[in-house]
Amino acid sequence: MDKLTPLEMWSIFFKFASDVRQRDIVNKVIAEKEELRMASTLLMEISQDERERAHYRSRRMYETDRTSDELTIKYKEALRIARNMKAENEPNEKIVRFTELTLSEVENA
Repeated sequence: MDKLTPLEMWSIFFKFASDVRQRDIVNKVIAEKEELRMASTLLMEISQDERERAHYRSRRMYETDRTSDELTIKYKEALRIARNMKAENEPNEKIVRFTELTLSEVENA
């Protein structure tokens, strides 16, 4: 490592920092230069934050999908009830109260 210029050390760091197969050489370069140690620490923090953000986005997408599925099921059930009530000649206003559908949705059910 003694023969490498600072530019070469930075080049090794940037090129191989994320390559686990090159971990030994990157660690040697980091050990030689304080600035590279600081950059490595910062890179680890940023990477961790990115993983956390990805985990949060994934969890949020799951929750949104689940909520959407639940609302779709409730809506389909309300339509089924509206159709059954219409078949029993119940007034549309009563169907709206029971199903919480709009008058237009009840009329088109």
